[in-house]
Amino acid sequence: MICGCHVPGQLLAVGKLEHKIIIESELNIPCLYDDTVMEVIWGVKKSHEEFIA
Repeated sequence: MICGCHVPGQLLAVGKLEHKIIIESELNIPCLYDDTVMEVIWGVKKSHEEFIA
């Protein structure tokens, strides 16, 4: 599923370091995991009901 949506040269933002390690090693897809990504994920989680409604 991830491989079908991934565009070469694109980074995949992930919310856990473990996910980054597994995806990069198993799927060879470069990932981004840092404070900025964590803030974006926090914001989405905090207001996800507004996005869905």
